[in-house]
Amino acid sequence: MHFRFNSRLPAFAMAALLFLGVSERVQADLAVTLNGVTATNSPVPGGNGDLAFTLTSGVFSSQGNAHGETSIFVNTPASMDLSTVTVSSTGAGVATLIFSMNNIHSPIGPGAISETLTSHFVAGTGSVAYTTYGSQANTLYTTVPVVAPPTVRSTGTVTTLNGTSSGAFTSVNPFSLTEVLQITFTSGGGTASISSDSSANFAVPEPSSIAMAFAGLPILGLVWARRRRQQA
Repeated sequence: MHFRFNSRLPAFAMAALLFLGVSERVQADLAVTLNGVTATNSPVPGGNGDLAFTLTSGVFSSQGNAHGETSIFVNTPASMDLSTVTVSSTGAGVATLIFSMNNIHSPIGPGAISETLTSHFVAGTGSVAYTTYGSQANTLYTTVPVVAPPTVRSTGTVTTLNGTSSGAFTSVNPFSLTEVLQITFTSGGGTASISSDSSANFAVPEPSSIAMAFAGLPILGLVWARRRRQQA
């Protein structure tokens, strides 16, 4: 018996992948705010976003790059990070840098938010406090979130220049993540160099999701076999 290649087979394979837990690509919005002054990007098709920003507010200034990434796979972490970011001040005080991303459609359910902070003072001295928030309301924050449902502070605060922390968060579709960095400059001001990574991670799919995925495979097989008979 000879096997005849069916050009429609790739379409069924793609349908199977979609059934196995691939979600629709989304549009992610990003916002970075320094003491009330905000830079935003336009919605980015494909679920990924980049934002280069330069902000000035009073004695404070900041510049760098923000990146947000979602995934088409249900159980792949959503992530966001600040890279090559500097925050400067010409005097003593506290600079509040807020990085927020919304329209995150996956992963969904109970999981965890984690983050890593690396920073040092290129000039002057001070400290950095770092907190990540999750919002079931999908809010793109330009102010420090209020810790009340549906927004929760899902991690502890890193009060040293470097550190990691994590905490529980139950996400819904869609949700948002927000990083808040508070850089305290001592007398004379200075410049802080900062890099941070934050993610929402749900590594294991629910058993019911797996069962539903495999339940759909026989149906796809029957549809494919029927099309082959019709063509024959």
